[in-house]
Amino acid sequence: MIVQDITIPDDRIDRFILDLLTALDETQISMTEIRVYLVLSQSPQPLSLSEIARRIN
Repeated sequence: MIVQDITIPDDRIDRFILDLLTALDETQISMTEIRVYLVLSQSPQPLSLSEIARRIN
């Protein structure tokens, strides 16, 4: 398991998620499970997949 802890400003989080999904798609990485936990300064709990999708769209 690889754990990466990074800090992204709240106003850049949507772009980060989109870039991450694009990179995974372009490299055709085959993974059984990918977990991305986002802790925002305004919302200290992980975002649900539906919330992530809502923010991207």
